[in-house]
Amino acid sequence: MHPNIKPDGFKYYEYIIVYVDDLLIISHQNLHIVNMIKKIYNLKGEGIRPPKTYLGLWVKAMQPPYDASKIQWSVSA
Repeated sequence: MHPNIKPDGFKYYEYIIVYVDDLLIISHQNLHIVNMIKKIYNLKGEGIRPPKTYLGLWVKAMQPPYDASKIQWSVSA
């Protein structure tokens, strides 16, 4: 967990969630973070893409009704 600020001034926390050999990066700078990790580790897989599942849970992007310009992520079984 790391505090960060988007270019528009919005403050948020970015996360890198690791379980064995799976990474889930939650950040508006995910490509930058992946490139930093690649300098140390050899990454394999499908590359960068929005998650559909993580550790058997469904991951879904949603737009909150109060602000359609933002995206929130939900996780469900």
